[in-house]
Amino acid sequence: MSDTLFPPRHIFYPSKTQENTMIFLHERGIGMTGEDIASCFNSANLGGKAIFDHFPATRWVFPCAKERKFFISKTQGNIRSSRKASIFEWFEVASFEDVRQGSNKQLTDLRDSATYIMGLIEDELKHVNNDPRRIFLGGIGQGMALGLVVLLCTPYRLGGFAGINGWMPFADTLKASIEQGDIDGAYQFFKSHCIVPIRPPNMPRQDATKAIQMPSFIKPISSQRDYSQPAGSSTAPEPSIVEDIKRTPILVTHASGDKFYVKTQYSCTAYSLMESMGFYNLTWKQFTYGRVEGQMSESDASNFLYSLMFPEQLLYLVGFLESFGMKLESYTN
Repeated sequence: MSDTLFPPRHIFYPSKTQENTMIFLHERGIGMTGEDIASCFNSANLGGKAIFDHFPATRWVFPCAKERKFFISKTQGNIRSSRKASIFEWFEVASFEDVRQGSNKQLTDLRDSATYIMGLIEDELKHVNNDPRRIFLGGIGQGMALGLVVLLCTPYRLGGFAGINGWMPFADTLKASIEQGDIDGAYQFFKSHCIVPIRPPNMPRQDATKAIQMPSFIKPISSQRDYSQPAGSSTAPEPSIVEDIKRTPILVTHASGDKFYVKTQYSCTAYSLMESMGFYNLTWKQFTYGRVEGQMSESDASNFLYSLMFPEQLLYLVGFLESFGMKLESYTN
C-alpha cells in the first residue's frame, strides 16, 4: 500500500475570502472517495442549505485513500465465480468483528496515511496565514479513526476535530497503558510508531519533551498542491505545547442502528480514551435510529452511514464547528 501514490484530493472552494480550512476524511469502502463524501455533503439539506453554504469562508479539502484490489467470490448453485473489485481504505482493518484491533500491517498503513494527512496540514497552513487554529480536521468511520491518529501526532493545536461513527485504532493497547498508569505512553503510542521525532530548531533541549516534535519526513506535497490561491508566508508556525494541544475542541458523534458495522461502543471508547489521555474540551453526542431493514454487508453498512441520511447529526456538526470559530471572520477559540 505504501508503494503507490495517493489519488488526487477533491477541493471545495470558499465563496468568500478564505478564513479556515476543513480537511475531512472519508469512510473506507467500495467506491468511497473524497469526491464522493464532498458530493454527499453538497446534497445534504441542512436547514435549507448545503453544509458548504454554512461556512462560506472555509475551504474544504477531501483527501482520498489509496485503492486496494481484491477478489469477491460468489457461489450460485454449483457454479462458483469471482470478480475483481477495489476498495479505498486508509489502513488495513484487522477484524470486522472488532475494528479497534490492530496489526503490524495496520501500523504501516497508518504511518503512510497519517504522514500524507500531516503533509496536507502543512500545505493548508499556507492558505490560512500559517495559523493552525484555522485548520479543522474531521472524518467519518475509518476516516475518523485516521483523524484521531493524526490529532495525536500533529505538532499543532488545530481549530477543532469532528469524528462521526468511527473508532480509535489499537484501542486495547492504549487502554492497557492507561490502566497501568502510563498516560504518556498511551499519548505517545502513535507518535512513536507513525512519525520520527526530532527536536525543532531553536527549541532548548530541556523543553523538547513539552512539545510535539515535527516529523522529519513531512514535506510539502508539491505534486498535488493547489496553486489557485496565494501561498502566503513561508514562515512555519511554532510547534504547540502538549497542554495547548489537549485543549483542542473535539466532537465525537455516533448514529446507532441495527447492523451498523461500527458499534456505538467503539465511538464511546474513542471518546473515553481521549479524555483519559488529558483532552478535556470534548463533546459526545449520540443519535439512535433503530433497526435498519434488510441484510447489510460490511460495505452496505458503510454506504448506509455514508449516505448521510441523518440531518440531525450533520446539523449538530455544523453547530459544533460554528461554535469554535469555523464560521467567524476572525479566530476566537
